[in-house]
Amino acid sequence: MQENNMKYDSQYYILRENHESGAYMLGQDEDSDEGLENLMSLRSIKRRVFGPGIVEVLEGDSRRFTPCDYHETAEQLVSEKFKHVLLPFNLPGVEFYQTNIICDDSIWKGHYYMHIWNHHRAIHRRRSNILIP
Repeated sequence: MQENNMKYDSQYYILRENHESGAYMLGQDEDSDEGLENLMSLRSIKRRVFGPGIVEVLEGDSRRFTPCDYHETAEQLVSEKFKHVLLPFNLPGVEFYQTNIICDDSIWKGHYYMHIWNHHRAIHRRRSNILIP
């Protein structure tokens, strides 16, 4: 039993916004599926989503924009690569909502909003070093 509890002790993930993306603000595009507005819901939204969400660059130099693995928005916007890191954990109450990013004439389709409608303790307080700035 102890082995299972320690399974992830040697794995660390730091979730941090790419410094390149900090100069941009992303927001819902008028052509987006309405399901994007339900991401703050405290329950599953799978039945409310009929197509992809669409976000666009609202602020920043759109000529230099390149999406990264994690964007800090009202919800967490992650790349497909980052989604595949999380999937093996089988996190209950976490859904991935396919969202395209548009910027001028470019479209990036491999991104997802994480809809988290269940709260989990993710840090073992006795076995972790926690620094709160």
